[in-house]
Amino acid sequence: MKKYCVLPFVSVRIEDNKNLNSTGVRPCCLYKDNDMPVFKNVSEYLSSDFLKNLQAHFLTQDQLPPGCQYCQTVESRNLLSVRQLKNKFFHNVVLTQSDVKELDIFPSNTCNLKCVMCNPKFSSSIAAEYKKLGWINSIYNFDETDLVVQTIKSLPNLQHIHIAGGEFFYGKHCLRILDAIKIAGIPNVEFITNGTVYNDDHISVLKGFANLSLRFSIDGTGDYYNFIRYPAHWQQVRDNILKFKEQIPNAHLETVMTVQPLNIFNILNWTADMNVLGLETHWQIVVGNMGWQAITPDEKQLASDFILNNYRKFSLESKQKVTLLNYARNVLPNLPFDTEYRDQFVDRLVQLCKSRKILPQTVNQLLGPWTQLQETINSKLL
Repeated sequence: MKKYCVLPFVSVRIEDNKNLNSTGVRPCCLYKDNDMPVFKNVSEYLSSDFLKNLQAHFLTQDQLPPGCQYCQTVESRNLLSVRQLKNKFFHNVVLTQSDVKELDIFPSNTCNLKCVMCNPKFSSSIAAEYKKLGWINSIYNFDETDLVVQTIKSLPNLQHIHIAGGEFFYGKHCLRILDAIKIAGIPNVEFITNGTVYNDDHISVLKGFANLSLRFSIDGTGDYYNFIRYPAHWQQVRDNILKFKEQIPNAHLETVMTVQPLNIFNILNWTADMNVLGLETHWQIVVGNMGWQAITPDEKQLASDFILNNYRKFSLESKQKVTLLNYARNVLPNLPFDTEYRDQFVDRLVQLCKSRKILPQTVNQLLGPWTQLQETINSKLL
């Protein structure tokens, strides 16, 4: 049975071409091919031999191409991949030729937060912090607003647009792009936002979109959130979400947690609080910085046991229980551990805590029953 993917036929991703693994235009946000050409615009990409060969691969081959390794890995862990979700969403599409209906936009890395699991490609603020700490030598901030606006005008069949960042609503570019979407009459619009920016000018435009989705990136509540999404404050973001709900009542609001070692012991409280807010919930395992490779198998088991022993204490929906129990039983125990990665995790966390003046007791709270990890970090902080 062929593992096809609808994305190279109906979707285009726009990003910068300055950072590592960024190619300006590519099939989706996860496609990674070091030999992929750099395209200056969407027209050049759509007429390229690269895209024709990729589409032919999905129509004729039984295996996913090398550039789709991320989805392959996700599926091997019994999780739904972007490939599978998009295939389901665009299930009526006939795969014969390119007909771009969806635009996935990453217009800028301008951001006001320094999330611990993020990296300079996605946040100008964390890029500045990394450079200050000596973790990188150069900063490659970018703004592709001109390319985005040009592309929106050039694709007459667009039905869906998905925008992430950076923090889209924080950047100066956002009103130009909002106006371009409005003029084009694109019916389905989704934004990923950290929820820290609430602006009446934005709201007035957002109210005009027929089908609007706002996905809030919320990686914890209380001190968990404040630590991970520094220097934001959970109460302010929570208040903003309630304002969005009040001002745009017809919008679909949802939230996603990046599941990581620093919030796993908050995951049940987080889910229950998102239910109170009336947000649809999603989870994704962190990949890259501050990830699960730093956590030993015994520590992962403690995290799994925490979920299994406590989930009944919370008001959760059936679908949420299924997802969380899958994480506890099948996902967390099977994530790899790497000693060298753990050392990097500890060193980076210690440096961040010192730079941000975070007290050891705050870190101890986040790490829950992982006493050995706490002791290692505390010894370096004192």
